[in-house]
Amino acid sequence: LEGGVDSGPECQMYEGAVYCAGDAVLPVRLDGATGRIDWRADGVPSLRMKRSYFFWLLGVADDVMLVKQQYQPEGGDVETSVIALDTGTGERLWRRTLDAQATQVRLSGDLLIVPDIGRGVLTARSVRTGAERWTAPLPSGTHCDPAHGNVGLYLECSPGGAAGKDTLLLNFDRS
Repeated sequence: LEGGVDSGPECQMYEGAVYCAGDAVLPVRLDGATGRIDWRADGVPSLRMKRSYFFWLLGVADDVMLVKQQYQPEGGDVETSVIALDTGTGERLWRRTLDAQATQVRLSGDLLIVPDIGRGVLTARSVRTGAERWTAPLPSGTHCDPAHGNVGLYLECSPGGAAGKDTLLLNFDRS
């Protein structure tokens, strides 16, 4: 699984609070001044299954904390989803299961960017509601991942998924 077991939490400041999630940390909001836990999300059905669930912080925007969750039952296939939590209460706003080939999601401003290789499209979803804002076709025969960085909306696409001289850098208009 991505990140490995016990890779530690990832955290982000947002409006005076600290939001964290990680392999050993359920999504949590901490008071930025005192470190006190304001809320901890309940993302695992039972304590017995806790080592089957893994979390990664995607980011915080528009009063929403986005986390990627992977569930790997013993001997079963990995299920990956994105969960949106209200920053004030920790209540779940929405959840979307991702296609097995659409696991490289990124937060870009108020959009969740989901490249879906199986369908050959890039989907932009509202952070607040999870609703589809727009889709764009991906180049045929390539594997695309969102480029790292907070400037613009870029995808790196390459044949076979390995960067090389044939790699395309695509820039999308956010609207």
